[in-house]
Amino acid sequence: MAVAVHDVLSAVQTAHNDTVGINRLPPEVLGAIFFQLTVYNRPVRSICLASAVCRRWRDVALSTPQLWKRIDDSDEYLPVDLFGLWLERSGALPISVVCAGGTDCLVLKDHLSRIRRLVLTKWWTGWGHYLMSLIDLPAPVLETLWLPEWITLPADVFSSCAPKLRTLAVQLSVLEITNSYPALRGLTCLHLLSHPDEDEDSPGFKRDTILHILFELPNLATLVGVTPLKLSSAPMSPQEQMDLRDQGLRVVQATDHPLSGERTMESLHILRYDRIPHVSISRPSSFTLESLFSAALPDRPYTHVTLDRIRGHVALRTQDGFTRALTECKAHRSTSNLLHVATSLTSLTVVGRLYQDARFSPAFPVLRTLTIGVHSSDFPPSAMCLTWSCPCLKTLCLTSIRDRESISNGAVETFISTSLEFADERLAELRLDSVEVSSASDSRAGTADHSTTLLLLVENITSTSAILEPIKVEKYWA
Repeated sequence: MAVAVHDVLSAVQTAHNDTVGINRLPPEVLGAIFFQLTVYNRPVRSICLASAVCRRWRDVALSTPQLWKRIDDSDEYLPVDLFGLWLERSGALPISVVCAGGTDCLVLKDHLSRIRRLVLTKWWTGWGHYLMSLIDLPAPVLETLWLPEWITLPADVFSSCAPKLRTLAVQLSVLEITNSYPALRGLTCLHLLSHPDEDEDSPGFKRDTILHILFELPNLATLVGVTPLKLSSAPMSPQEQMDLRDQGLRVVQATDHPLSGERTMESLHILRYDRIPHVSISRPSSFTLESLFSAALPDRPYTHVTLDRIRGHVALRTQDGFTRALTECKAHRSTSNLLHVATSLTSLTVVGRLYQDARFSPAFPVLRTLTIGVHSSDFPPSAMCLTWSCPCLKTLCLTSIRDRESISNGAVETFISTSLEFADERLAELRLDSVEVSSASDSRAGTADHSTTLLLLVENITSTSAILEPIKVEKYWA
């Protein structure tokens, strides 16, 4: 009796659901709507929630393999049976999988032939045999592999068949110096992972291992995770330096720490630092910072420099685009490092509080553009309290790095007329990027008509030793 009542109620509910507007849509349209859920984190769980609304939604969800192409769930307690069911629902389509690893590898073995992206997120201990059984199989469509587990990669990884593999993330120690890896020769991007519990004072960037990797991966263009050179590493021989002359690295990202001394720069020199167009270093030591400014690239002087103390960012760039970027940089506090590059700079950006030592006050003979950041944590800008000798200066830009800022016209006028030294006694261009010029003595109040104030500023400056041409004044509002 109870079963009959349930069937009747279910039929009534189904009939009612069929009259709802969204359920009149064709299955293909409803499936396309569900597909929008896959752009969020843990997409499969969102699809499961949608499939629990009613029978028709569930039928559409289960019959649309495209909804199950991206499995992103790193829950280490996810039941293996449920994980396997999710994989099966994508049919024969290529899939992207982010999972914890461990026993998940037992299920992944049956689907490796169609996995395009595989990211294992957990640092497991004692689960290596599951992973080894997975990477023994061919991976014909695999493009990205993220592998934090510490194992020794065999020479025939993926049965030497991973023709589309381009990105690999592993610990440096998993790559044996005695092994050749045919399946990895197509790699263009290599991430060297560090264990989360690893002491930052004892990184192990081994010279012999990285040289072997460079020789084994002829197409490698991006190397991420470079650390200070291991203390016991011997210097490179002349022959090794010659063997590296044709390496094609274009992007290198390194992580430094305060006690590294010169070891981070040694790691970069092993990689032929002078031939790499883009180098980024996180948390650089004072030695690394000094080295980047003082050791100019051969035949490539720096022409553009950014010193941003508020965001801890330093960038040096050459005319042909070679870039050296420092992030989380707390070492630079003064303009003394600019002495090494002042003669070639054509553009300089300064943000945050800097100090100028009279003994190290550089002149900028070819500087044409000076940009000063305006921010509440450094107000008025300390850079406007310094003296700048730039005979060729043409453009002054005042820019806000976050919100719209305000500054008094008197402060701008005083800076241009007394702190800027330029030969022509004429600025060609004043740019205000999200900075308002106020006529009030307190520039933070700023309630005047800023367009009128700006015109008055230009008019006032024409009577001083510094002249702005009004037709070249540009305003940029946020």
